[in-house]
Amino acid sequence: MDRTPEHDFGSPVYAVYYADQNFANSPKDIFTELKDAAKFAKSPEAKSNGARFKRFPSTQEALSFLASGDACPSPFVTSTADDKKPVGEPKIAFPSLSAPQKTALKKHVEKDEIEQFCDKIDSNPRYIINTDGDTAAIIMEGFRYNILHLAAKSGKVLAIDELFKRLNSVDYYLKCYGTSLEDVAFRKQNILNAYLNTPDKGSCDTPLHMAAKFGHPEVIKVLLSQPLLDKTLRNKEDKLASDVICDRYNGEDKTTKKQEIALLLNGWFVALYRNSLDATNTRVDSIDHFPKLTIIVNNATISSSPDKAKYQLAACAGPFLSQPEADMFYKEWTTSKKEIKEIKLTDSEKGYERVGRQLAKEKGIIWNESWFFIDNRLLNLEDDSSLDVLESFFKSRRSGSKDNSGESKENINRRLSFGSDSDEEDYQGRLFDDDVEEDVFEDAPEFFLDTSLNGLEFQLEKLSLTSPINLIKREPLMCEDDRFVTPPSSPPPIYVLNEPTKTDNDLFLALSLLDRQRIDRCPSISHFMRKIASLSAKVRMDWPTKDSPRRNRSISRRPLFQLD
Repeated sequence: MDRTPEHDFGSPVYAVYYADQNFANSPKDIFTELKDAAKFAKSPEAKSNGARFKRFPSTQEALSFLASGDACPSPFVTSTADDKKPVGEPKIAFPSLSAPQKTALKKHVEKDEIEQFCDKIDSNPRYIINTDGDTAAIIMEGFRYNILHLAAKSGKVLAIDELFKRLNSVDYYLKCYGTSLEDVAFRKQNILNAYLNTPDKGSCDTPLHMAAKFGHPEVIKVLLSQPLLDKTLRNKEDKLASDVICDRYNGEDKTTKKQEIALLLNGWFVALYRNSLDATNTRVDSIDHFPKLTIIVNNATISSSPDKAKYQLAACAGPFLSQPEADMFYKEWTTSKKEIKEIKLTDSEKGYERVGRQLAKEKGIIWNESWFFIDNRLLNLEDDSSLDVLESFFKSRRSGSKDNSGESKENINRRLSFGSDSDEEDYQGRLFDDDVEEDVFEDAPEFFLDTSLNGLEFQLEKLSLTSPINLIKREPLMCEDDRFVTPPSSPPPIYVLNEPTKTDNDLFLALSLLDRQRIDRCPSISHFMRKIASLSAKVRMDWPTKDSPRRNRSISRRPLFQLD
């Protein structure tokens, strides 16, 4: 721990001080590491004096603050004698929470009521942020649980996903504090660190300890992906998370879960990262821990812009039992045969993923891959829970199309391909057949719920007076007004976006590696696969990427068809 005042300019330092009337008795220590300052501020003596810590750009400014209680004036608050906030702290526009409000949030997590949970934390950030100390909000006073403690213990991975979406969002902190980007960036780091690494009051278990102890591997994956997680922390019994695996889990699959979690905590992984600003710039690493969602690459050739040095996790293989196994996979993935290299070179968006996905399939290795349309969440399509996430995505796409009143012009004019009913019967044989040719009608108005040619013929027959359907279902004559029927709404969307793109083909290729039976258990995914399989590889390969100028021009030129 470095508590010496000597420090180079340009790197931030941290000063611990006592709030309000105890300020004069504040320690005069300067810390160069955030974790050291936080640890000191949480010591019994410091906590009893209301200790807090503050970041400064230089040692001189920190010492000046400790000497006089004054720092550079802040633009967002004018302090008065009645202010309870320390000097320089912002006014929070959101009210503090009552005990019943905290209890309600706790119940939403326990009951998996994700929509209500999100509504609450979006309406008031103080549900999850303790603005008085820039730390995690306590939801259960007795054991000092925050929301992550509670969700990790009970395996509520969806709530954890939503929690980290907000905790990793600078906009969420700007909404809460109303300050500057620089200010909230510092607070964000402190709050994330508090959520991930703060132990509870009873056993001194971190959220990672709890997830391991109660047997929740999906929660562990999410926690391990967070850059600030420290998996070397020990609890009251001096045990790591890896020492308490499934201690409180008694399911029949305990042995399997124990092995899975042990591999997550101690195994090796091979990860693919893509540059956040240039997805064609890739990096593959063999590492001894579950991959972080983002990494910063210190490279002299990279611009000084932090964004250009940031790489995001695109896919990962593992866990591997040993480093040699991981290194072998790494070697095969990165030094492939000529025809495999062609895939990586010609497909800049998903080439590496296609090669790694196939290699993992051949070797029986778990494969997780990121998809932008599901918040870049890592999905293992061999796992039922990931397939359920994808199924829910397509279901929401289809159910959201029932009312076109609020749809954009782009959605109304979605491109359609009309297959035949034989798609249903011939799906297995055609799934990998690249020679199948189908008529593709672009810019077609979407009148019918059934988009097949037979479905179109069926709808037209119903308009005929001699239609067999009308003969069978003859009803008493009625006036024209009584017979008026509102035309059917547009058919449910087939594609990931509002028209076919390369992403549809990428997803199709990934799903094609699965067994037919697993696809059939998901009706919406099965429907997607049948429709895409009805088109030839030539047609699919010509689809534009989601951000391509060709797609944007196509959308802008497309005539608008409006229903009066």
